[in-house]
Amino acid sequence: MSRRSGDLKKKRELRKRDKSRFKTLSSYRQAALSGEMAACYINEDWKDDGFAAILTLRRTGSHGLVLAAFYIDLWCCGLKDAWGKLNMTMQEFEEDVYNRFSRDVVLARVDPVLVRRLVGGGVRFARRNGFRLPPRYERWVSILGNVDSSDNADLSDYGFEDGRLNFVGNLNDLRRRLIGCSVEEFLARKDVYFTVGDDEFTLLNDDELGTEETSEKVQSRILDAAHRWCFAHRQTPHPRLPDAVALLIDALLLLDPDDVIETPSGLELTGDRGSRNLDALLEAAPASERAGLTAAFEQLMRFVSQYPTPAAMIADLMPDEVDVADE
Repeated sequence: MSRRSGDLKKKRELRKRDKSRFKTLSSYRQAALSGEMAACYINEDWKDDGFAAILTLRRTGSHGLVLAAFYIDLWCCGLKDAWGKLNMTMQEFEEDVYNRFSRDVVLARVDPVLVRRLVGGGVRFARRNGFRLPPRYERWVSILGNVDSSDNADLSDYGFEDGRLNFVGNLNDLRRRLIGCSVEEFLARKDVYFTVGDDEFTLLNDDELGTEETSEKVQSRILDAAHRWCFAHRQTPHPRLPDAVALLIDALLLLDPDDVIETPSGLELTGDRGSRNLDALLEAAPASERAGLTAAFEQLMRFVSQYPTPAAMIADLMPDEVDVADE
């Protein structure tokens, strides 16, 4: 194969991956358009302390509430964390999320306009200062609706004294997040302060920084294996099979640790949260696409059913990435 042919093949693969990402993200975007914001909360001292812990709830159809939460460093790093959960009940939100945050900060209810401004500014501020954005942050930002995170995003709430930056944390945290330059170069800047401290609200860890790359690798392996299974069983792969695999991965990533238990045969799901996640993602898709996605899921599940557990499937498809015995 010539170098030019190899480059063309790589470009086609990148376009295909970007298209799949867009379709997956559009499910969250559709969720944002299908219901109204139910509530938005922020720590009431965010202006003085330089960090904003934000909780938002949106109603979406018959599947209850969607939680989208953000942690923003207003003095240096911008948006540091973004996470959420589908199909929550108000009781689950109050007991599992709101009460936990309230132990450390006083939360105040605010207008969604403020939240959109802070989150959009947080994305721009992180990019401008050379900091890593959270994995899969776009999907949770999309839950908020129209958020301007472009180069025109409002930064009036950002920056430390005299326009300088003030990083509060430790060197390991700084090294993990900084991508625009080295730690030494960053700390040598005259417009940077460094304050040793802890970051209690940061939910990222070193393993999660690779979540996006790992999930894409798992998705690719599952799709390739599903295609081979279809051909072996004389079935035509459904044209929406890549989207079905992507949404399956999304639904699994949204599971809580308590939803997964270890058994002698591998890891197994408890309860029905995985199915509820899939139902919510399917409902968020445009009505014109649901029939095709449902058919693709049915084909995908016939492939998955040949394995005793999800862990067994992953171990078979990615033996170089996952050690099931250690999970």
